[in-house]
Amino acid sequence: MKISLVLSGGGSRGAFHLGVIYALKKRNIQIAAISGSSIGAIIGVIIANDISAKEILNLAKTNEFRKIFKFNYFKNGIFGGFYKFDENAQILHSLIKCEKLENLQIPVFITCFDYLSAKKIIFSSGNALKIALGSCAIPPVFAPVKYQNYILCDGGIVDNFPLSPLLNLNHKILGVDLHPQIYSHSPKIQLKRILRANLSPQAQSLSDKCDYLIFDERVDKFKIFSLKNFDEMFELGYENGLKIKI
Repeated sequence: MKISLVLSGGGSRGAFHLGVIYALKKRNIQIAAISGSSIGAIIGVIIANDISAKEILNLAKTNEFRKIFKFNYFKNGIFGGFYKFDENAQILHSLIKCEKLENLQIPVFITCFDYLSAKKIIFSSGNALKIALGSCAIPPVFAPVKYQNYILCDGGIVDNFPLSPLLNLNHKILGVDLHPQIYSHSPKIQLKRILRANLSPQAQSLSDKCDYLIFDERVDKFKIFSLKNFDEMFELGYENGLKIKI
């Protein structure tokens, strides 16, 4: 069976995405297309480069991976970001071996926010590394990525659950959302929903168009910018990927 996959943003919670993808592989469920924002975009590109979910997880726990993030000290003003991505880091080029999005083994759609036009841009072609990193550039934590005539920022600003590029494809759609609080009615998390509303402005309504949806309220205990607990998040994703009825 083949499915199209929506991967939301959510920072280091992306390890949950990897667990879901690993479970799909175990179940012989093939991924026909991927649409992602932020961490969902970069994971989508790496998976489409035929790198296994387990390999990505193991690399994410290395010191070499941490060196991707360089201090930027808000150069070019506050929007310059405290950190920037080292686009020349060897580990990135090992993970993203195919230079062009249009040449990936699996079609990938990446959502970004263009600072210059203040518009959502959906890429399905172009420089895979730059576009994926641009979609991960959460201001003011990370400096935006300059690409062609764009200044690319985090795709989650405009669409953290980018389902629309997959609607016209002939496959069932599985969505994985790393912000489970938007589906909960618990009064304890209403303030979180208000504060984070900009991260998933359309996610709950768009999720209704998914054939299958994975979210787990336990994910909400993990910090978005922490480089810890990757294994625990991976196992949660794996558990959910095994039990979803496809």
